[in-house]
Amino acid sequence: MRKVIFRAYRAAGITRFSNEAIDLLCEEVEKIARKILKEASMVAAHAKRKIVRKEDLMLVKVR
Repeated sequence: MRKVIFRAYRAAGITRFSNEAIDLLCEEVEKIARKILKEASMVAAHAKRKIVRKEDLMLVKVR
């Protein structure tokens, strides 16, 4: 996960950042991902499936 965040910082043009900044962003991204996955799981369950598909994730709106 840290590598993804590191690349995101670089893509945003940020060249210098602390390890604490990376850790904080990792935690926040993980919280958002959990929320999305929980809602996508509910969408799949509503469709009487146990497998979460791409379409389920696309139906979930990030708030």
